[in-house]
Amino acid sequence: MTRTRFLALKPWEAAAFASGTKTVFRSPVSIPDHPSGADVTEVVPSLVNPSAVDVRYKLQSPQLVMPPFHPGDVIYGRESFRTVNTLDGVKLSDAEVVPPIMYEADGYSRRPARPTPTTRTTDVEWLDGWSEGEAEPGVLRPSSHMPKWTSRIRKVVTDVRVEKLHDVERDPEGLAAEGVTTETLAGAPFEIKEPDGSIKTANFAWTSPSYAFAVLWHRKYRNTSMDWKYNPYVWVFSVADHPMTNTGNR
Repeated sequence: MTRTRFLALKPWEAAAFASGTKTVFRSPVSIPDHPSGADVTEVVPSLVNPSAVDVRYKLQSPQLVMPPFHPGDVIYGRESFRTVNTLDGVKLSDAEVVPPIMYEADGYSRRPARPTPTTRTTDVEWLDGWSEGEAEPGVLRPSSHMPKWTSRIRKVVTDVRVEKLHDVERDPEGLAAEGVTTETLAGAPFEIKEPDGSIKTANFAWTSPSYAFAVLWHRKYRNTSMDWKYNPYVWVFSVADHPMTNTGNR
């Protein structure tokens, strides 16, 4: 059965999906603690379900862990966005007219019409920036507030596998499929600790794709057991454009 799922995206992920360069995304495997407190010895593809993994414990029976997305699932990407400032504080579902939407990831905006059950498509006008003569862009709204009809990213999961996070460092094609390039972090700030202990802020000019991915992953999962330095097990999801007209991609 086809399921519709939502995926919260960081700005760089949304921009890569929207441009068509991102065809893979990774998500940490949530490994359950064994009731006995036994240590995990390995995580391997399940012999029972090819889309799942077996978590094996020392001297204990393995546990089956299912991925959050399955082949055939339709994914709508949610990202931070803005609409007109006259609607600040108003839910889009309560708006009297369909407002223009500007996506924070790359500054593109569009004036969408709500899709209907019969048409299933949306006519949109794409603009590089905000159109003149309209109200000013409003407050930044988080991805969790994005309604389904405003999403520009619609994908179908085609494959899922499990691997260690650091495996991506040895996979140039995998990094390219993640949408990461030498320019991904260009202009992004970072901190340098000087010999005297002071902190200096600088900006990336360019980085290797593997380093850029490691930095972005760390920023997303810092201070958790899923951080880059812990090399966690991850789901690797391959996706393709939805077979119906994908009005999300510009």
